[in-house]
Amino acid sequence: MPSENSGSVFRDGNFRRLIVAQFVSDTGTAVTALALPLTALDILHASPFMLGLLGAASALPQLLLSLWAGTVADRGDKRRLMLYGDAGRCLLVLSVPLAAALHALTLPHVFLVAFLEASIGLLFDAAYSGFPPDLFGRGPRLEEALGKLNASFSTALLIGPSLAGFLVAALGAPGAMVSDGASYAISFLFLLRITVSRPRVERPRDTATARAGFFASQGAGLKFVFAHREFRSIALANGVDSFFLAAWNALWLLYVVRHLHWTAQAAGLVLGIGAVGGVVGALVAQRATRRFGMTRVLVVSSFATAPCEAVTLAVHPGPAGQAAVLASFVVVMFFVFLYTTAARSFRQTACPSDMLGRVMMAGRWLSWGGRPLGAFAGGLAGSTVGVRSALLLAVLGLLLPPVILMTGLPRHGPDRRAHALEETSA
Repeated sequence: MPSENSGSVFRDGNFRRLIVAQFVSDTGTAVTALALPLTALDILHASPFMLGLLGAASALPQLLLSLWAGTVADRGDKRRLMLYGDAGRCLLVLSVPLAAALHALTLPHVFLVAFLEASIGLLFDAAYSGFPPDLFGRGPRLEEALGKLNASFSTALLIGPSLAGFLVAALGAPGAMVSDGASYAISFLFLLRITVSRPRVERPRDTATARAGFFASQGAGLKFVFAHREFRSIALANGVDSFFLAAWNALWLLYVVRHLHWTAQAAGLVLGIGAVGGVVGALVAQRATRRFGMTRVLVVSSFATAPCEAVTLAVHPGPAGQAAVLASFVVVMFFVFLYTTAARSFRQTACPSDMLGRVMMAGRWLSWGGRPLGAFAGGLAGSTVGVRSALLLAVLGLLLPPVILMTGLPRHGPDRRAHALEETSA
């Protein structure tokens, strides 16, 4: 049941517990996002192709499990699923520094951790996507909560990579991942203290009905997305964007460390301080969409990615190049979180509550399903045409999403009404 407290969501104890849990967990996750590939790069001497495979392993669950995760989240106890997710990821992440301490760490182990952590995280995210409406209902309080939660996420991105750079220098890449394990444990404890009414869980009459209903429910999320122009266009643009960003991300760290001769601390600081732009973008998203319209915000934000990422390819080794890349990251993170917050708020307010998990995960499946292929393609291209040329191809590909949005979204912007088809809710 939504909280009955009035005024700012910060007065709500459940919101305070949720935002703390999210912040510490996301900070730790941001550490591992840098520390895990650095472990493969520095400790296990991974090649560009191996780094591409690692990126594919962490992205593959989006393709394989998104629809399943959304259906499970809609049918189950969201808070319990989140608690299981924190506990499972804590154990997985801590296995890396433990294996390294025992001199037993291997690339297959790192790949397996990347795949399983992403899989459990996907189920966590599916439950988390539908959790704020359970706590805050619909309307202004939900939009305020989502804006602040997205700002918290971008703040975690600010702190996490910066912290990762120093932790890697002090403890080594595997040792830095201990902080992520601790963050999941802290998140678990705060989520445990959130109080919600017992959720309604679907209980089919027999096993055959349960199985048929489960698979039909997965298809309902996809049907909803394809039936609505706004959801479909955003998902398609996100899918193309994710493919080329996955190719870029698979090689960026390798490029700045080996070609621009950055240290781990420098890479972490650039990634971390760049997230300052994300904090601002998340905070102004609601006002920006009200003033300029959803379509303008999404198109302009999407277009900003390619030129900002291209700055990395234009600089030379040294502090001046690092400063230029840092400035570009501040700008790109501002627009990334402006886009993400606006699009996510639209989906969470325009979608019926009983389908939110399935629709969010169907959108994610369509949006992020290309990530493993993109990461694999990036690694393959880096090994064949060279890392810099592969990154340039990724930048050119990032010019496509704004074109998709311009041609697919209505000029007046997406309709924010809950315009679900009755048959998709069945």
